[in-house]
Amino acid sequence: MPIPGTALAPDARWPCESRDGDLCVEGATITTSDPACFADWDASGLCKQYDLVAREDLKLRVAMSWAGPSRGQYDPDVFLVAPDGRWEYAPDAWPEKHVSLTVMRGQTVRIVVLSYGSPLQFTLVLKMQQG
Repeated sequence: MPIPGTALAPDARWPCESRDGDLCVEGATITTSDPACFADWDASGLCKQYDLVAREDLKLRVAMSWAGPSRGQYDPDVFLVAPDGRWEYAPDAWPEKHVSLTVMRGQTVRIVVLSYGSPLQFTLVLKMQQG
């Protein structure tokens, strides 16, 4: 059973004041008190998870940035996971990773930020493109 995610919805809690996006998670931090999301895959990776319910059919685009410096293969990862088990990850390198996934109306997509070292402070910028 997956760990709970934090619900994201377009409201005052997730504004994009200084960035070009529909929703933003700014200044989130992964610490040693956060869970290992993939214990049977890599228990050393701690994470934060966010859930977004699509209000319409859309292409969700997520950009994740962090201060760095790059740690090569130990840079943080960002994944998008669909309810049917499909997932995409961002293969980009520091200072920003990009990932996208098509989501149907009413589906919940999970955004997973995985860190191989803590603490990690990061920012997510979400863009929702209709269709």
